[in-house]
Amino acid sequence: NLATFFGALEPHLNEKTRRLVAAALTLGGVRGTTSKVSKKTGVSFREIRRGLVELEEQPVKFSGFRQKGGGRKKKTESDQGLVGIYDIISNNGYVNVGINNDTSIFAVNSIKNWWNSCGSELYPNASRLLITAGCVGSNGYRRKLWKFELAKFAKEANLKITVCHFPVGTSMFAIFLLVQANGTR
Repeated sequence: NLATFFGALEPHLNEKTRRLVAAALTLGGVRGTTSKVSKKTGVSFREIRRGLVELEEQPVKFSGFRQKGGGRKKKTESDQGLVGIYDIISNNGYVNVGINNDTSIFAVNSIKNWWNSCGSELYPNASRLLITAGCVGSNGYRRKLWKFELAKFAKEANLKITVCHFPVGTSMFAIFLLVQANGTR
């Protein structure tokens, strides 16, 4: 029936398409059809008449739902990402800034860059790293790519890596804390 048909469509319609569908349902009908459609759909008689006028007009070329400039930005246009690494033994921070702010590869590359630029020199005898990180986002405990890339880095650097994740809602603590756990400076 008409009410069921329109009820199924209605959550997916905006104001204009709602009016146009209701108007289209009256086309080819007999006298009183507009009133019946209005009663069954909840679209006012006036709005259905407006929809009928719009249906008779030349349709505007469809160009998508988003306005120009809307939608997801290209990676080169996205906000810069930042990964902070804090070495609690040396009390030093290391910040890596990049364009892609939500990838596991970026997070692991930040750790790798820290290790290659200063971590391996500060801790030449290290065999283990403890990493604390947030449990959501690119370095979350469910991210397979994060685990894969971290395992690949561990093998390359010949390190045993342990990751402890902070609970949800503690993002203010979700910077990487890299601790050299075995060996001294």
